[in-house]
Amino acid sequence: MGGKWSTPSFDEAARLVLGRGFHHVSLCAAGYFSDGNETIHRESVLSAIDPSVRVETIPCLNDSPHLIACLAGRVVAASRQILAFSGDLKGRSV
Repeated sequence: MGGKWSTPSFDEAARLVLGRGFHHVSLCAAGYFSDGNETIHRESVLSAIDPSVRVETIPCLNDSPHLIACLAGRVVAASRQILAFSGDLKGRSV
C-alpha cells in the first residue's frame, strides 16, 4: 500500500556485482525471518547475466524445524501465562 521498494533492484545489484568480476554469489533474504521468492529463486537471473557464476542460496531461519518448534513452544507458554493471569484456566488443564 504505497510502500517503497529498496534500491537498487535485484537485477541492478546482480549486474553490479557480476560486472565487478565476482564468480561466486551467495543469496539470502537478509533482514527477513522467512525466505521470499524475490530472493531464493533468483539463481536463474544471475545465470542469465553470467552463466559461469556459481550461485548458492543460504536458507533463512524458517527452514529450521528446531527453531519453529522452539517458537511454537514459546507461543504455547505465553498463551498459558496469559490465560492463567486472566483467570480463564480455573478448573481446566492446558
